[in-house]
Amino acid sequence: MAYSTQSDIEKKVPTEELLQLTDLEGADEINTTVLAEAVEAADREIDSYLRVRGETVPLTDVPTIVQQLSVALAIGELYSNRGVADEAVTKRVEWARKWLNEFAAGQVALGDSDHQASDPADADPVEHDANDRVFTRDTMTQW
Repeated sequence: MAYSTQSDIEKKVPTEELLQLTDLEGADEINTTVLAEAVEAADREIDSYLRVRGETVPLTDVPTIVQQLSVALAIGELYSNRGVADEAVTKRVEWARKWLNEFAAGQVALGDSDHQASDPADADPVEHDANDRVFTRDTMTQW
C-alpha cells in the first residue's frame, strides 16, 4: 500500500504542473504510472529509515507524518525526473530528509496510536526526593 495517493499530490501540485511532470509521452494526461513510480521511490526511501528503528514495513496504518513525507519526496522525485525544481520543492524535500534522519536517530517519533507519542506532555510527571535545605533564614541568622 502506498503512503500517499495521486489526490494527496494534487493538493500540493496544480493539475497543469502535474501533467507537465508526468506526461513524458505527450498524451496530454497525467501519467499515473510515472506518478506511481515516484510515490514508490519515495516510500522505499521512507521504509529504509523506518527499518533502522525496527518498524515493520510497509506500514499498514499510515501516520499523517509518513503520508506528508511521501508526498514531499514523491514531488521531489517528479521534479528531479525533469531536472528542475523550485526553491519550495527543494526545501520541502530537505525537510523530509531531515525529519527522517531525526527519526532514525531517535529524536522524533511517528506519534500515532501504535507508536510512542512524541509529545513530551504525554510523559509521566517527574518526581524527585531532596534532602532538607541546609541554608535557611533560621540557620543563617548569625551571619
